[in-house]
Amino acid sequence: MGKLNDEQEFSNNANITVKVHMSSENKTVLKVEVDLHGLPGIQYGGQEVVVEFGNDGLMNNGTFYTDSNGLDMQKRLINYRPTWNISDNYLEGWGSNITANFYPVVSAIQLRDEAQGKILTVLNDRSQAGAMLENGKVQLMQNRRLFRDDQRGVAEPLDQHDDQLRGIRVKTTYHVELAVNGT
Repeated sequence: MGKLNDEQEFSNNANITVKVHMSSENKTVLKVEVDLHGLPGIQYGGQEVVVEFGNDGLMNNGTFYTDSNGLDMQKRLINYRPTWNISDNYLEGWGSNITANFYPVVSAIQLRDEAQGKILTVLNDRSQAGAMLENGKVQLMQNRRLFRDDQRGVAEPLDQHDDQLRGIRVKTTYHVELAVNGT
């Protein structure tokens, strides 16, 4: 990042602006604005773009929390469902456990390292899919574009585009806070 306010452009398809803010409790909060200009049309499968936030020293032991209803945080465990065996349904083949670990995130996703007293919280400005696929890191789905039905229930491709057949533009704001020892 380098400076307190920084902007990066990635392959003419995305701009990311990072600003550092101090909250009223003297906590440092990063405001991250992601402007994805649209996913191009491609001839195979599709594309998914995630935004990843993390802290390399944070050990959350495969546990994370999502705000699924705007009122409380739900505990989630990687590759686990309490009511059915996830390995029978998702752990076969290439990368299929990735999709099984994305959950609805209404306003927040969080990692907690109880031993070090660290809590990483990411607040989003819209409902998105969120996951924790690696300790210390969370992913939020910025946009996806699929050109064939993925057999997950809607019985049609997920191909939102403008009148020129370009993928839709998605602008999202995230607020990221790393609290250490209750601060």
